[in-house]
Amino acid sequence: MFNHLPKNDKEQMGRDSTLDRRQFLTSLARYGGGIGAAGILAGNLTHYAYGSDQIYEREAEYYERLAGGSTRCKTCPRECELKDNETSHCRGRINRGGMLYSRGYGEPCVVRIDPVELLPLNHFLPGTRTLTLGVGGCNLNCQYCHNWQQSQSMPDTVKTFRLTPQEVIKEAKKRDINIIAFNYTGLISFLEYALDIAKLAKASQIRVIAATAAYVNPTPLLDFARYVDAFTITLKGFDDNFYQQIAGAQLTPVLSAIKAIKSNTSCWLELVNLVVPTYNDDGQKIREMTDWVAQTCGNETPFHFTRLTPAYHLTDLPSTLVPTLEDACRIAQQSGLKYIYTSNIAPHPNTHTYCLNCGASLIQRLNLQIIDRQLTADGKCLRCGTPLPGIWI
Repeated sequence: MFNHLPKNDKEQMGRDSTLDRRQFLTSLARYGGGIGAAGILAGNLTHYAYGSDQIYEREAEYYERLAGGSTRCKTCPRECELKDNETSHCRGRINRGGMLYSRGYGEPCVVRIDPVELLPLNHFLPGTRTLTLGVGGCNLNCQYCHNWQQSQSMPDTVKTFRLTPQEVIKEAKKRDINIIAFNYTGLISFLEYALDIAKLAKASQIRVIAATAAYVNPTPLLDFARYVDAFTITLKGFDDNFYQQIAGAQLTPVLSAIKAIKSNTSCWLELVNLVVPTYNDDGQKIREMTDWVAQTCGNETPFHFTRLTPAYHLTDLPSTLVPTLEDACRIAQQSGLKYIYTSNIAPHPNTHTYCLNCGASLIQRLNLQIIDRQLTADGKCLRCGTPLPGIWI
């Protein structure tokens, strides 16, 4: 998945100081006051412990035990086969004595209050805030990852804060935040933690949204989706060679996951494509991708083309040109998609939402902020009354 950490977050990651619980919660309240809230990366704690003498471990949800004490993880298509004390490719699970455990459970390295638009989600409760979590690790190895310090690290070697699923719900309620989100790192690598939080959130009438690259097996995905209200899925390209080269993965499982969400759940879905110069900006491949999205997900599925800001192993590339993104939008429009957006090039007309019937500007955005809204509370155009697809109340 593609997301930016603001500059002040990157500075925070480089500091040596750690936060105890009181300092952390005080900081979270201070930063969480507005829609542009800065992120908090919490203290450097490295064990599955809550309190001085209690150890909490969560057995992995999807795996099988093999002969000789080995295990096979069944969460994602890699299906890592692990001997005792070996860690999975995603860094999120470990074999301990012939059983598989979730590594980093209850220790998020990212705890933020964000606008929902950051996921990005443009048709899901616009202007609301999310309590967003991420745990170190990822089952992909994207060469341009902006959050590589966390996603490509063991979950217990980055700065973390101990936060049980129950405490996550408590902190959301305390701040009157009605959405919990998972973002920044690889959701699939900490699916057990996310699943437990999502179950509690549903019981507390708190919405759940997830940003993911969706490199996951069908059963774990659909089990998790029962407790999710919206997905942002990154479709990195439409070529298996590109997926292998840029992320160390395959395209087919991602397409299967997208189809499963669309066909077997009621979750709201938006798709994202990061346009990487010289790698996946070929017009024919973009057309194949947007044709597939229109046919498989429906032409009202919002689609976001995102500008690359060079990072990690691809710092030698230029940023994506604005005309390249505009060309991609035109191709998507020719495929029949109705709600097409660009990201990271604001201000730009393609960041706004328009009524397809009368052409009125329904939601105007500047960066991640709503600057004008011409919608009724239930998502209808104020000018002509045409409903806008999405979740509005």
